[in-house]
Amino acid sequence: MNQSTKPTTSVNLAYGAGDLAINLHFNSVLLMLLFFYTDVVGISPAMAGTIFVVARIVDAVTDPLMGWVADRTRTSMGRFRPYILLGAFLTGALLYATFSAPFEEQSAKVLWAFATYILFGVAYTVMSIPYSALTAAITDDTRARTTLSSYRMVFATIGVLIVYMSMRPIVEAAGGGVEGYQYAALFYAVLGFLVLIVTVRGTRENVALPEHVPSIKDMLAALRGGGLPLAMVIVTFFMGMLVFTIRSAALIFYFKYNIGEESLFEVFLAVSLGGQLIGIIAAPFIAARLGKMRTNLLGFIVVGIAGMGMFYTPYDQIGLIFAIASIGSLFVGLITVIGWSLLPDTVEYAEWRTGIRADGAIYAVASFFHKMSMAVGGFIGAMILTLTDYVPNAAQQSEAALNGIAFAVGAAPAICLFIAAIAIYFYPLDEKTFQKISAELRQRKGESK
Repeated sequence: MNQSTKPTTSVNLAYGAGDLAINLHFNSVLLMLLFFYTDVVGISPAMAGTIFVVARIVDAVTDPLMGWVADRTRTSMGRFRPYILLGAFLTGALLYATFSAPFEEQSAKVLWAFATYILFGVAYTVMSIPYSALTAAITDDTRARTTLSSYRMVFATIGVLIVYMSMRPIVEAAGGGVEGYQYAALFYAVLGFLVLIVTVRGTRENVALPEHVPSIKDMLAALRGGGLPLAMVIVTFFMGMLVFTIRSAALIFYFKYNIGEESLFEVFLAVSLGGQLIGIIAAPFIAARLGKMRTNLLGFIVVGIAGMGMFYTPYDQIGLIFAIASIGSLFVGLITVIGWSLLPDTVEYAEWRTGIRADGAIYAVASFFHKMSMAVGGFIGAMILTLTDYVPNAAQQSEAALNGIAFAVGAAPAICLFIAAIAIYFYPLDEKTFQKISAELRQRKGESK
């Protein structure tokens, strides 16, 4: 297939399926690890937050390193797919270890949590950075990339839904406690590995590569060449993941203590994800009409308003809470698709400015800020619980703790989303500009043959 040819449906499906697998790993950690550490293992919220931050500091080294390694790789399978397969196995094994607690002594529990979560992050890097960079390697057509990202987000949502709807039932069916979480982690690890085999076998890297293997100096030049477009996309990635991390970690506490109906947790997630799925499917059509930047801007503003609505709605107004979340989730679907389709466009922009193509390096930097946002979000969530005197498993939380949990679910995400809206407003690449850049790059490559 020529680099400018649009991917077939089978390629879209195979690529998209990979994010289902990645989200089995990602969301089982995002959704339940803080709760597992504090309420199951018995690690303090402050220590749990510290673990999250330290793991992301390690990512400051491993993410750029993975991007550098991938950009310099030349194999019959391409640059990225070998690492996806290796990372899938390692991430699954370490997911199981992360949701384990083989020691009784408190300091040993903490050391085990540090070691397993940090290694999980390294393995996740090996898998996720090449997977994300694969978008730019499959096609250089900007609309085809939006379609690829849409397929990806549909499958990602399915992966999220699988975790949200199955994790607690698996844990409870396996007897609860640490052993229950181990069974859930094992299920996601095996399923994720099998699905990523489909991704590796069903995709190809089609965009022409320069014969010159980029050096570290070249990659740094490409990152600088990303300029304002790359910077604004990274800001929106950081803020978007901050929202997702803070809110996702707080939701289980919100339904258990604020609403007082823990059984509604999975129902709420299913309704929210249903709305998100509709938004994901609609995203390519809306973006084709409004443009990527305006679509993203609209999404950030509406979801931010919905977050403030959640914060100010009384806890007994369950129907209104569900309605606000449903409306917001429609626009969350738009944000997720458009964000991931903007990033590969910055690869071409940087190549156009510098003559250097460094997909892996650009995705590594984006991934680093993505995961730093996870750490900051996890730390903020843990600190909110600590500063508001949250008491694990208490029959009744204090008013301060309830307000803190509500802030984490609604107001804090809204603030982040409004910042993201300001950033995306200054994103300079519209569709017409990008088409000119892409055409010029193809012309350059044709002349160099």
